[in-house]
Amino acid sequence: EEEISFEDFNEYLYARHAVERNAEIAQIDPANTEGSGMSDADAQAILARVAASGRQASFDAVAGAVDDIVAHNRNLIEREGLEHRSTLMRWAGAYQHYVPLMGAETVESDQMHNTGQGFDTRRPESRRALGRFNRADDILANLMAQTMRTIIRAEKNRVGKTFLRFAQANPSPLWKFGLAEQRRQINPSTGLLETVWITSNADADNVFAAKVAGQTYYIRIEHDGLLTALKNLGMEQLGWFGRK
Repeated sequence: EEEISFEDFNEYLYARHAVERNAEIAQIDPANTEGSGMSDADAQAILARVAASGRQASFDAVAGAVDDIVAHNRNLIEREGLEHRSTLMRWAGAYQHYVPLMGAETVESDQMHNTGQGFDTRRPESRRALGRFNRADDILANLMAQTMRTIIRAEKNRVGKTFLRFAQANPSPLWKFGLAEQRRQINPSTGLLETVWITSNADADNVFAAKVAGQTYYIRIEHDGLLTALKNLGMEQLGWFGRK
């Protein structure tokens, strides 16, 4: 039996997803009927060519493995608390044959977001698709990059949740929960001392974030050494704490 070329398989994965992606994008941008970067006509032509080749079963068998990877990523996101189950169900319901459609610059940006923040996992797990106007890059490369990002964030959040539980069970002046705190200050209008609530910026250097069931919890770290450990160390430097 003739082998399936890498290029043909990428095209098939793209076409299999293009029609449903086009329909989804058209709901938010009716003027864009090719929001996947591939027209419905081109997608149907590719699918028809595969069907006529006599190799439909072979294409579907390999594509099934891709579907398994997508499902694995979603299961991992749910298991490690990065997103709520209802959100993941909406993702699954929107697309039957999802594959990531990204350009090289988006893949590179996503990979950069996984570095430099240690075990902090505040960013969203998915960007809302707004529609493309050109073809996406290599589908399988995109999927592998997305899978790597998911695994890294899941491992980081596992450590973040461990610290969150530890901090909740062990109150300390070294950390404070939430972004709001009370401060005493002189009211410039009255000249009197008053107590006011101040909300810290979630992106402040001393704010650490972890996710539980898709909800982000913020902790203000008041110890420079601990902050450095949580936000700058890599997985290989974790040591005993992450194995708890």
